[in-house]
Amino acid sequence: MLKALAALGVNLSIDDFGTGYSSLSHLARMPVHEVKIDRSFVQGLESDMDTGAVVRSAIDMGHSLGLKVVAEGIETEAAAQRLREFRCDVAQGYLYAKPMPVDQLESWLEGKTRIPVIAIPINFQIEELADTVSLATY
Repeated sequence: MLKALAALGVNLSIDDFGTGYSSLSHLARMPVHEVKIDRSFVQGLESDMDTGAVVRSAIDMGHSLGLKVVAEGIETEAAAQRLREFRCDVAQGYLYAKPMPVDQLESWLEGKTRIPVIAIPINFQIEELADTVSLATY
């Protein structure tokens, strides 16, 4: 199913990387585009040198596999700075914005650069999806 979604141009992400059942053996075989480093690692960046080594290694490994790396749970400028030093691609967390209602989100987005998203299937064969997805003809 993941390969079929990727063939449609859907970008796939592994969330909470580094916790639970995130297996390194699966990572290299999955058609994903990015990994998201769990906030539990990011929040230890400022106080634990070993955590910094783990985060840097996760970023380097993701890049070695051709993946974008997202760090979750950034709450301080110091953590953001360390992630910049580690060459992390994307950071998200309360430092940038807290969850908000849609009307506040619209105001917050005003003046920000927006990037159009276009999904173009790559090497897509309809037969690959026959057992998994029903496609409607318009």
